[in-house]
Amino acid sequence: MKFSEVLMRYYQDKNLRLHLLHAIEKIEVSVKTELSHKLGLKYGPFGYLLFYQWVHREKYSSFEVEEKQYKFKVSLLKSMKRQNSPEFSRKENLNKDGFPTIWLGIDLLTFGELVIILDLLNSSLLSDIAAKYNTTSEEFYRG
Repeated sequence: MKFSEVLMRYYQDKNLRLHLLHAIEKIEVSVKTELSHKLGLKYGPFGYLLFYQWVHREKYSSFEVEEKQYKFKVSLLKSMKRQNSPEFSRKENLNKDGFPTIWLGIDLLTFGELVIILDLLNSSLLSDIAAKYNTTSEEFYRG
């Protein structure tokens, strides 16, 4: 194999990775937007912080829900501290405990945290989000 062929394959692989990451980012942003829209409309700007309202109760025990909610809130506060955006210091964007509205908070989630939230969602909410993408909840998310 010639060096020029190796170089060509290298750049093809590099471009494939970049295009794939770009596509994943678009999907992530879209799902975050849809999730925040559904939770925000149904439970208000801070309802997402009360997991028992929207969690799949048959799938998780009360203890598991409380544990996941606690871990989520700790992670969210850590993520907020790393942000330099003035949006996270405005009183109208925070509740009395210092947590952001869903529209700001959802943006702080990593892809892994987003997957955890999707896994926790009750069937109705998951189906509503999946419908946005013309798919079933089973096709959209297999936990």
